[in-house]
Amino acid sequence: RRALGRAANPEPRVELHLRIKPRLVPGRSASDRSDASDAGWAELGELEDAEKEARLVALRLRQLVDAGHAIWDDPAKAFRPVRFADMAVLLRAPSGKAEGYAKQFERLGVPLQVARGGFFDSLEIADLLNLLHLLDNPLQDLPALAVLRSPLVGLTLDELATIRLALPKGHFWTALARWHELQVPAGTACTTHNGAIAERLPLDSSEPGARRSAEPLRLEKISLFLDRYRRWRRLARQGSLSRCLDAVLAETHYAAWLLTQSRGAQRQSNVERLLALAQQFDRFHRQGLFRFLRFIEAQREAEAEPEVAQTAGENAVRLISIHQSKGLEFPVVVLGDLGKRFNEQDLRADLILDEEYGPCPCIQPPGCGRKYPSLAHWLARHRQQREQLGEELRLLYVALTRARDTLLLAGSVPESWLGEDAGELGLTQVLEGRSYLDWLWPWFAANGGLADDAPASGRNPLFAWTLHTDESLREDALPQSGSGGGESPPTSAEKNQSQSKSAAVNSIGLWTRVEELATWQYAHLAATREPAKTSVTALRHRFVEAEEAAEVFPFAAQLPETKLTRPRGKGRLSAADKGTAHHHFLEHVALEQTGSPAELNAEATRLVKAGRLSAEEAASLDFEALAEFWRSPLGQRLRGQAEFVRRELGFTARFSPEEFRRVIGVGSSPELADEFVVVQGVADLVVLRPEEIWLVDFKTDTVSAAALAQRIKAYEPQLRLYALALERIYRRPVTEAWLHFLSVRQTVRVERARA
Repeated sequence: RRALGRAANPEPRVELHLRIKPRLVPGRSASDRSDASDAGWAELGELEDAEKEARLVALRLRQLVDAGHAIWDDPAKAFRPVRFADMAVLLRAPSGKAEGYAKQFERLGVPLQVARGGFFDSLEIADLLNLLHLLDNPLQDLPALAVLRSPLVGLTLDELATIRLALPKGHFWTALARWHELQVPAGTACTTHNGAIAERLPLDSSEPGARRSAEPLRLEKISLFLDRYRRWRRLARQGSLSRCLDAVLAETHYAAWLLTQSRGAQRQSNVERLLALAQQFDRFHRQGLFRFLRFIEAQREAEAEPEVAQTAGENAVRLISIHQSKGLEFPVVVLGDLGKRFNEQDLRADLILDEEYGPCPCIQPPGCGRKYPSLAHWLARHRQQREQLGEELRLLYVALTRARDTLLLAGSVPESWLGEDAGELGLTQVLEGRSYLDWLWPWFAANGGLADDAPASGRNPLFAWTLHTDESLREDALPQSGSGGGESPPTSAEKNQSQSKSAAVNSIGLWTRVEELATWQYAHLAATREPAKTSVTALRHRFVEAEEAAEVFPFAAQLPETKLTRPRGKGRLSAADKGTAHHHFLEHVALEQTGSPAELNAEATRLVKAGRLSAEEAASLDFEALAEFWRSPLGQRLRGQAEFVRRELGFTARFSPEEFRRVIGVGSSPELADEFVVVQGVADLVVLRPEEIWLVDFKTDTVSAAALAQRIKAYEPQLRLYALALERIYRRPVTEAWLHFLSVRQTVRVERARA
């Protein structure tokens, strides 16, 4: 990595950004200022410390992008401007701060990719899980209200209040059914409180909640939802859970709506992951909706978050935990929340379970309400504290080594820190550390002079630093680290102009994104119109259709004839069934018993007794035509190679579109040049000799001598495909191949069957 060395990059690639928390005067909050009427101060005063730090990080990352901060592009072997997708924010525990980061990044126009509150707590997953709870049992108020308020139904708070007035007491679902019953005309089918359908009786105008007319839109929304609810509940009970979820997403267009929201691609990935969980549950458990909900609850209690694939191609900063960053690397890394204290809640418990000392409880003397640690408890706490600090040191090392080009360290510290002597970082100070800044601050203070009246910003050969106040968070952009500030604050007119320009840019960007989503087309569209797996018979049909120039959809189902297609009342097999009977007979007949019609008839009787053929199938066999084939020169050759004969030999082979074109003459789209198709087929009779292969394909079609040439032309591509597949599988050439038509008792040799 010579390009990332100090020789190529003399400027410091580590930045320390500290937000100085102001001293609070007793009885006065941070927002109580003389200029508190300023909208900027009013907004900042309502922010928590974590949100202010998130704002600081977002401002700095936006400034890096606007300034074209150079990072190394390894594939291009050159430096290029940084993008948001090159950045990652690492937090020790992002679950409680992800929402604040998302809000501040969104306000400042910095795209952020983060799963807010975990997978199961994300808004889209909560909506769908609430709906599943409602499908399982509608008499649950919280899921019912959540679903009705969600985009799945879209009721407003006023509309929910109006529905509640129809039945002030009882379950909300009962109130919904009652409201709907009061609004629909008499004699119309409506939903009852348990989801059943009943006929609407004439309305007594004195009933509570009775109304002469309802808002059409509200009634339409509720009627539509109740109708869908009945179908979804029937699907959940009678079909698979994944099919029910598919129906919900298809009818409500919920997944499409998610794409119009912020982080739409990530939200849609979450929905797809939930659908995959349902499909897995259907496959292995088949225990219904209630069991699935119990499974989800168990996953939440165990904090087993499903892995969701990150959306590719989205230019957004990633917010992940330090644990999730193991093994990854990013050009720009922000290690935030450095002032967060380590979680020592387990060490303060009354009972500590230690692998060395065992159960170590606190002691409570008789008659005393207070407890004090026993010797074992004290020893276990100190041992586990050292182990915990060791783990935190390892995590800090992981976080610091995730950055490839630039590392930004961000944290919040009290104003009193600047005047204190940080001292030297030794073993004692490491053991007394309660946050990452407790360990990092002594080194930065010693190497940058930050402890003694440090300037607001500066730099040295090792790192750059900036000390931020709440005033700096109001600016549209932070000053460059080490520049020392010096710029005059923008005027109100400049601020308004900048905000208008930013809003216009955001609107253009949003419209561009919507246009991209609306006009997007799958890059491999041609592959969706061709089957990835097919049969030789289907390919032969396509060849015939291509020869006849028929405009036929390639996926048209070729339904086999069954016994239901036989002529009723005649008791005779159809032509397709007769052909199947001949192939079954040729598959199981003993080759040494094929010399005469009598021997073949005896073989048919044997196969009927063995259950290989039915009596009807045996009666339909043409023994004269079969005997004539086996007495022919080809039949005699095959009987002489009985030890090498394989009948009804199945195969699966892979072919490219170019091979299809050469073998069967059916072309394909140029876009499929790099694709392949898996083909399955069954060869009627194959002679697998040590050095070569013979191939015979029996045809039971009723064909006249005049039409034989056309039928041979239709079947030749199929035989060529058989030959090519067998050559690849058994690694020997197909030297001879024949088509035999039983109806006309004629064998045709297909020359050069190989591709």
